[in-house]
This record gives sequence, C-alpha cells and structure tokens, in this order.
Amino acid sequence: GGGGGGGDSPTAGRSDREIAEALARENGSRVIAFQRFREEDVVIDPAVVDEINRHCRECGERYVDPQFPPLPRSLYLSDAEAESWECMNCRARTKLPPVPPLPASREEAKQQEEDFKNNVKCSSCGSGAPYVVQVRYFTRPTQWLRPGESCAGCDMVYSHLQSGRDLVPQMCPHFLRDSGSNLTVGGPWKLIREAARPEDVCQ
Repeated sequence: GGGGGGGDSPTAGRSDREIAEALARENGSRVIAFQRFREEDVVIDPAVVDEINRHCRECGERYVDPQFPPLPRSLYLSDAEAESWECMNCRARTKLPPVPPLPASREEAKQQEEDFKNNVKCSSCGSGAPYVVQVRYFTRPTQWLRPGESCAGCDMVYSHLQSGRDLVPQMCPHFLRDSGSNLTVGGPWKLIREAARPEDVCQ
C-alpha cells in the first residue's frame, strides 16, 4: 500500500507563483544566448530574393526561414519542453498527453481542464502538474502553417456553392490565418525592407 501525507513536501500549501520564485532563487538566473538582428545590418538584395524563388520553383521545395525553422527549438528553450514537463517536486520529466481537440462549448473546455488535473501526474512521484503546465498544454501549437494566396483543396470543396469563393478564405484550415482580417487564404508572404511594425505581425 502507498503512503499518504505530503505535509513535509517542499511545495505543500504553496501557490505556483511562490514555487516558481523559490525555484528561481534556488537555481539562480538562466542565461539564454541570442543574436540580435539590427535593421541596419540586414540588406535585402532583390536579385537574391528572385534567385531563391527560382530555386524553390525548380526544385519544387518550399522556402524555410533558417532563423525560424518549423522545429520545437523555434518555440521552446529545449526540444524536451515541447513534449514533456518537469515536476517541481522531484524534477523528473513526464511526457505530455496529445493536444486535445478544440472544445465546442465552455462546459466541454471546463471538462477538459478537469480531466487534465485528474489524470496528468508526475510519472515519478505522482504530483499533479502545476497550472503553468496546464496552460502550456492547452495552448501548444499543433501544426506549422504558411501564408497562402490560394488553396486548391478548399476551392474544390466549396466551388459547388453559390458563394463558395467567399467561403474559402474564411473556412480554409490549411494556411496561416491572419489575426487582423481573420482570413486564411489571400495573405501572401510579406517582404519587409525596413523595421517591422506591429501590424506586420501575424500569428
């Protein structure tokens, strides 16, 4: 039989914020190296852009930004952060379950949260996942999308409808959705030659 208790746990009765602050004091600050790109250091040569486009067309390959490849390292401090979480009690890492489908109602979303709290436990000591892990779990990206000016698949699906052409940019799930217009098809890649502005950001 297992033992109860937990009163002597270093995290017992403490909020996530208090635990995080304690861990920060214990571990010290983490130094993260990054490279800053300054506007004056970046020179865009139209001839080079044309050459990249030509190469992609001839090879049938899509361009991948080397500074932001579709890999976990573009979003997380380490690859492990994308698929697992670290227990604040014993420091063991536990694999996260698959990302759930989008809830159809507020009640369904609440049930998903309750299921997470009840079922996601540390594989080593059995402690529950902290709230920050729960938030990261439900907001993890599930696919990498690109801007697109057209979608042959959705054109075929909606072409038989009277207003099919208008539905495609609203319903198509295959390309990046513009957070400003809320449309997915019709937004091509942007070539930003000066400093990026807030309205240039799309996610």
